[in-house]
Amino acid sequence: MAKVEMHVPNKQYDGYYGGVRFHKGVGVFEDVELAKELAGRYGYEIVEIKEENAEVEVEEVKEEAEKPVPKKRTRKKAAPKAGE
Repeated sequence: MAKVEMHVPNKQYDGYYGGVRFHKGVGVFEDVELAKELAGRYGYEIVEIKEENAEVEVEEVKEEAEKPVPKKRTRKKAAPKAGE
């Protein structure tokens, strides 16, 4: 199956567009026709990925343990001063 990369002008774009995850302005489309349609509509760059050189990049997501929320400290009411 052919794959293409779409490069958007904003190199810091991280998100989903056209059902594809973009990371640092690059998204990998398996649906070549959809990629070409979107690129033609918005003027984005398309780069074909050759199957023999394709590498799968795996990102590990580490879950951070929830930090316990510290208790809020309440203030003590001031004792009335003498003469009040």
